[in-house]
Amino acid sequence: MNSPHCNTSIWRLPTGLQEIPLDDWEQEARQLGIPEATLERSRERDQRSRLVLCDSALLVTLRLWSGLTGTDADDLEDVTREWDLFIGADIVLLHTDPPLPVLPPSVQTPSQLLFTLLDECIDLCYPAMDRLDEQIDALELAAYDPLGMVDIGPALRLKKQLLLLRQTVAPLRDLVNQLLRLQHRVLDSQLTPQLQDIFDRCLRLTEQIDLHRDILSGVLEAIMAQTSNRLNQQMKRLTAIAALALPITAITGFFGMNIGHFEQAPSWSLWAAMGVMGLASGTALVYFRRRGYW
Repeated sequence: MNSPHCNTSIWRLPTGLQEIPLDDWEQEARQLGIPEATLERSRERDQRSRLVLCDSALLVTLRLWSGLTGTDADDLEDVTREWDLFIGADIVLLHTDPPLPVLPPSVQTPSQLLFTLLDECIDLCYPAMDRLDEQIDALELAAYDPLGMVDIGPALRLKKQLLLLRQTVAPLRDLVNQLLRLQHRVLDSQLTPQLQDIFDRCLRLTEQIDLHRDILSGVLEAIMAQTSNRLNQQMKRLTAIAALALPITAITGFFGMNIGHFEQAPSWSLWAAMGVMGLASGTALVYFRRRGYW
């Protein structure tokens, strides 16, 4: 709540949205009947999307995607921002980071304001999902290319970004589901179809994220399989090279290959030994070539 980048504002008709100092904001919250414990809880930043019921108001916390797709961020706080709303019968107290978008003229009730912000939250997730979709498709094509060589690093970063996006959308889906089931005097039941539409979009986006996580898991398995296959091929080549040298090592080790010894032996003996070594290595070479070792 003490972040210098956060804005405290109040919305009511006919004045609309107005920024107010933090002290005045908290005073309005107390007049709205917000318990001190709930007000204290709202000061905590970096919370997931949630709904807290009060007698005369609702506390709604929204986490929205900040659009930082493509970064190496590891925490949800790095790629999302937070909006906190105390919703009364004819008033909404807002604590927002970043500031709210321009509200359409159709916003005439607190429920309409809430649904507009929920719609904005889910809209911000779609461009991120589209960019991740393109990157995953490109990575999938490269991973299944038999002549390609894909680094596992980009795949792991994409998987992390999908996880962060799901951590943003899934709590928002649960929040909307709670609102659909909730009977509270500050909520306008006539707007239930709009809320149902937002829930359906959240559900579709969550399913799309889960589908891409499965695709990315398959891509990671393919990358690991290709890496393991290449390692096996290299090991086969190294084993074949060692096998080519084995007859030479065995013969030279057995006879000692002492040049002085060969000076006392028949003149053909040195050439015979070299011929046997060459024949053994050549036979091994032909065998390994036919077996596809290289």
